Amino acid sequence: MPFLQVAKLELTRNTSDLSDKQEGADARIRMSGPQRYCPVTQAKLDSMGSPVFVEVVGRRIALCWEGCRDRLLANPIRYLNWLDERIASEPISK
Repeated sequence: MPFLQVAKLELTRNTSDLSDKQEGADARIRMSGPQRYCPVTQAKLDSMGSPVFVEVVGRRIALCWEGCRDRLLANPIRYLNWLDERIASEPISK
């Protein structure tokens, strides 16, 4: 199989894996309630004033201040993974 076909196949697999993970993360977010922590600083969202919102990978993410935006956009997977793990570890609100 030519290299480009293999690369395209791998990209498709990786994208579908991310999509499945995203759906699971979205379900946990809906069940757990509002986001409470900034994924970049790991501080409570109200620790630096009103949160700033950024659209990343189809998700609306809250940050504790504008200064976190560039770091989140530079490495979204790192910070969204932390956020998803944090959300998964919190008790589900009723």
